[in-house]
Amino acid sequence: MLAYLDSDPLLWLFAGFVVVALHHIQSRVRFAAYDSIPTVGYSSPLLSYITAFQFFFSPNRFIEEGYAKYRDGAFKVAYFDSWRVVLSGPKLIDELKHAKDNELSFAEAVAMTLQQRHTMGEEIMMNAYHITIVRNELTKNLDKILPDIHDELEHCFTDLIPESDDWVSHKVMEKVAQIVARASGRIFVGVPVCRNDEYLDTSIAYTMKIVISGKILSMFPSFLRGLVAKALATRKTSVSQILKHVSPIIEERRKDMELYGDDWADKPNDMIQWILDSPQGQAETIPQLAQRLLALNFASIHTSSMSFTTVIFRLAANPEYLHPLREEAATIIGEYGWTKVAMQKMRKADSFFKECQRLHGFNTLGMERLALKDYMFKDGTFIPKGTFVCIAQRVAQMEPDYYDDPSTFDPWRSSRVPEEDGNTSKHLATTANPGYMPFGVGKHACPGRFFAVAELKAVLAWLVLHYDLKMENEGVFPEPSYYQARCPPSSSAKALFRKRKDKL
Repeated sequence: MLAYLDSDPLLWLFAGFVVVALHHIQSRVRFAAYDSIPTVGYSSPLLSYITAFQFFFSPNRFIEEGYAKYRDGAFKVAYFDSWRVVLSGPKLIDELKHAKDNELSFAEAVAMTLQQRHTMGEEIMMNAYHITIVRNELTKNLDKILPDIHDELEHCFTDLIPESDDWVSHKVMEKVAQIVARASGRIFVGVPVCRNDEYLDTSIAYTMKIVISGKILSMFPSFLRGLVAKALATRKTSVSQILKHVSPIIEERRKDMELYGDDWADKPNDMIQWILDSPQGQAETIPQLAQRLLALNFASIHTSSMSFTTVIFRLAANPEYLHPLREEAATIIGEYGWTKVAMQKMRKADSFFKECQRLHGFNTLGMERLALKDYMFKDGTFIPKGTFVCIAQRVAQMEPDYYDDPSTFDPWRSSRVPEEDGNTSKHLATTANPGYMPFGVGKHACPGRFFAVAELKAVLAWLVLHYDLKMENEGVFPEPSYYQARCPPSSSAKALFRKRKDKL
């Protein structure tokens, strides 16, 4: 048999197909333990692949059906490689939120979905100390770094969307990814690397490589994933490309640290320095640090680009929203400058961003956890070890229990909420509640959300103060793409930009 395989590549392909197919069928049969959980779509091991195919392109249909039928319980839906159990009852969701990490794990769910061990490296998966740095240093330094972000916005908008008296068409997702990559890069690696085309292209491409590679690798049984990952070379190629740009910076910083100790005049205040100041960063090699920077770029560019693309689509489809945002930005920035306080006071901008996240967020499912052991919910719902569990996030964010007229885009919805005992933070885009969970909830909420929202408010303020907008197809909000539980904004839709005409 091996001789035949050696002589005919098609036999290798066929053999690989058989291995993958048997792996998937085994996965389906193995989870017969939770047949008591109702299924949306086909439930048999073989026919469920039809549902998996349909779900890949039309997830909303299945999730909405399950949510309506099993409002206070759970249902399951087929993926190509496994089942997903979706919780729709408030009590189950609250229990999921408070489940112990050694029972229902957020970190392991992310690691499995992205195949982190192969796509990002063992070091990133086993010791994600950079998350603590984001939670502490990045958030703590917001007021100090916002002027740098403002400076970078001035440069990158000039380069990427030059002001013109005529309408000029731009592919929105492409431009937003470059703007976000440069603004984040200014804080991560500084000038001039944050403006280097190769560094930016590598950082942006890496985000898509991770998502695609993770999907491909998850199709294979675990014993084959290492070989497939080597063939894909996602991490190796990206690290080698980024090393040439960050290696000189890291070497120079380490020399300065040896020479001056913990502090010196003009010591940089950026992500590279925060990492190098940490005990873990001091112990890592330069390639390992480059790999960690790529992981941070993935987290910041991937989600922020999609979030802000929907903001531009909504503004361009409804230009009447420009004036209130301009008025707010001009007044507040005029008084407070490009500061953390200014970003916090932009209630209309915050409300606009939050409403875009609520209605046009790029996840139909959320709060994904992986069962590390058999788990029984209080209502008797049984989850076997190895099961992915999540919530119907997008549907929950359109609940009449939480919002008046929930299917309507209301840009100022949150900004109209009166202050309650002087506390408006519960209505901000960074704060989760049962009807709004794009950043996650509790201890697993996105650690970089305060930076991300402040950064995107700054981008929004710059945009509305300098440009008029409309969709190429006037008045039409572009339909998102769909694949499995993801619904990212259109990557091909274009908007028209022009130098702002009106004066406040």
